[in-house]
Amino acid sequence: MTEYTQEQKMEMYKNGEYRFKAPPVCTGRWDDAAWIAFIDAYDGWTPKEPIDYDQVKEAADESVRS
Repeated sequence: MTEYTQEQKMEMYKNGEYRFKAPPVCTGRWDDAAWIAFIDAYDGWTPKEPIDYDQVKEAADESVRS
């Protein structure tokens, strides 16, 4: 799980730098802290560095060949 400070998490939340599947419960009364806790619990923070998809594909292809 990625370690960020609460301040970093709040900034990333405000900037939309997270991803996750929809929660299985009603979220109508959730505040920012509840959303941050949910995102954190499911390790939904996006990586600081962009993902190099070519490198990921190359590594996957290599593991298949092995």
